[in-house]
Amino acid sequence: MTNAPPPAVDPRWIELFRREFEEMAERLDAAADALSRGYSADQVNAAFRALHTIKGNSYAIGLGAVGDLAHRFETALGLVRDGRALRDDSLAELLLDVTDELRRLVDSPTDEAPQELLDRIVRLAPDDPELVSPPSFRSNLEPVGVAAGTGGDEPAEGAESDDAEPPTIPPGMMAAPSGSPQVAAAAAAGAGSVLAAARETLVIPVDVNDLDELVAATEALRALAQADGDFVLARRAEELSRGLLAIRTLGVSKIVPRLRRLVRDTARALGKPVALHIEGEELDGDAAVIRDLSEALPHLLRNAIDHGIEKPAERESISKPAEGQLTLRFVQGSDAFVVEIEDDGRGMDPDAILEKALRRDLLTEEEGARMDRDERLRLIFRPGFSTREEATETSGRGVGMDVVAAVVERHRGRIDIETRRGAGSRFILRFPILFRYEEYLVVDLDGRPVGLPVRYVAEIIEREDAPVVEDGLVVLHGEALPVIGFADLDPDFGGPERRALVVLGFEAGRMAMAVDALTGFTGTLIQPLPDRTASEYLGGVGQAPDGRQLWGIDLEKVGRDADAFRVEGWGAAG
Repeated sequence: MTNAPPPAVDPRWIELFRREFEEMAERLDAAADALSRGYSADQVNAAFRALHTIKGNSYAIGLGAVGDLAHRFETALGLVRDGRALRDDSLAELLLDVTDELRRLVDSPTDEAPQELLDRIVRLAPDDPELVSPPSFRSNLEPVGVAAGTGGDEPAEGAESDDAEPPTIPPGMMAAPSGSPQVAAAAAAGAGSVLAAARETLVIPVDVNDLDELVAATEALRALAQADGDFVLARRAEELSRGLLAIRTLGVSKIVPRLRRLVRDTARALGKPVALHIEGEELDGDAAVIRDLSEALPHLLRNAIDHGIEKPAERESISKPAEGQLTLRFVQGSDAFVVEIEDDGRGMDPDAILEKALRRDLLTEEEGARMDRDERLRLIFRPGFSTREEATETSGRGVGMDVVAAVVERHRGRIDIETRRGAGSRFILRFPILFRYEEYLVVDLDGRPVGLPVRYVAEIIEREDAPVVEDGLVVLHGEALPVIGFADLDPDFGGPERRALVVLGFEAGRMAMAVDALTGFTGTLIQPLPDRTASEYLGGVGQAPDGRQLWGIDLEKVGRDADAFRVEGWGAAG
């Protein structure tokens, strides 16, 4: 069947359709990703429901080819679910290919699905007549948002202008011959889903900078209310701030299915068996960062497979398993969202990288001679850099890693590279968290309010009950604890004066911190530090209960390098 150009449809209906279509397509990606690891009736049902919605919405908006393909594969999944079609490993791959084709048809509405893809669907159950010759519901339907009888070419006489609101049409109602079986079938298929969304959901685009200003203003209101003793208003303002922050988050799981597929397809194309391990898939991150990671991570993953992981024969010759290992790790730190890409391949040679950059005239020999090892490794992020002499489908075009660098820079982040010849490489991307709420124990150091995250606070000891510091230690309950602190914030750090103590619990053990006074507890919005702030242990700035600026201590960093913050005589001074 030739797919005639769809009639002109109100662009607002198209926007509603595309928004719901992409959500359904993401569900299909996720289902295919899960099915690639083993058959699951739940995932087949999830894909069936998504195709059901796509089918109905497509017919409602006039995209007949999209509706027909969704209907055919929905039928196939129904047979799979009922045990009347194949349940082999090809199902996940076919679902991915169908989803890709649905996306293409949405962008090219005059095209038809390729016969090769339709034949693959039929092969799931070649004896089923409905699958071999499925009915189409498009012939007698006019899309919603087009006046009946116009065919979409010209506005009907008396039709509303472009400025009118889209018509309110109950779910399942379309401009088509009254009582036609096609209308009833398409309505039953969920054709009104997008219309229901039009009536029930109002989506307004908001500039993220405007959202950030709202968050900051709401936090200022919270601090003022708390300072005035209006704790009810302060609590309501905090709830509003937290809600606004939640709006700008997005789940990592949104981008994972496509990344899994990319690794699978790239590894297959290069003839390299690769096992992908993903950690932290359940986390949420800043929506803008997650969106841009969907652009950057494919380059890093392809780079690891193509340049890092060796061919099976090469790996076996050096006593490595034939299957390469690739890990994608998401970590929610106290002040940064961290993404790590690690492979067990050949590692990187900084001298070879420099030589290649010189041959491509990306820098001068004098500049190269002044570079240390880390700077040479970072040459891979320069536009035009590639270690391949000829371009292939996956590499050699001199683009990709510079895209990664641009994404990280866009979000004021940082990239670190760890690599060892013969053992593999790890790329660490750190994105500062622009806003977050933190619960603090507020203490006083040299007249300045300082916040210690309460999740690390194990015990609080008032000044009159606290032992004095001797040789960098305090003895509490028969246990000798090392004392840590920050010399640039605390002029009395390490001194013998009796002071209040806060016992902090780390993985490495308990430690004590001496403070001038214990102010109380507070929850505050923490924002990034100014770029000029060099103290590695500071996690951000917020507001103390009295409205003053509060410095938040990043005790996660302190715990990783506690020796650097111990009193002299026990360890190095901070």
